[in-house]
Amino acid sequence: MAHAQYSLLDEEIEALVKGGYYPSKKDLIRDAIKTPMNVKADLRISAAVEIYKQGNISPGRGAEISGVSNMEFKRIISRIFFFYCKHKCIPLLKSRVLVEFQIKGTHKFNKNN
Repeated sequence: MAHAQYSLLDEEIEALVKGGYYPSKKDLIRDAIKTPMNVKADLRISAAVEIYKQGNISPGRGAEISGVSNMEFKRIISRIFFFYCKHKCIPLLKSRVLVEFQIKGTHKFNKNN
């Protein structure tokens, strides 16, 4: 069944290219990927945030990809990183403080703080 669906998809792609709707398969595929990104702003924002998290773009470029202002993109990433830090960084910091106090032996640290 999957093979039949794949063949039909290939035929549809070929028909659109041969009919002159797209210059090449590559252009059709690129358009097929871009269309949901253009329709769903949240996908563009998510893609920009993920690229930004990898360190591959600046906030300005992230705003450009997202289709929002620089300030709006900075607000978006600040909320995401605040949420991340709230759930990941704070427990990590507490565990490091606990280890430091245990090593120094100068203070007792309550894990519940």
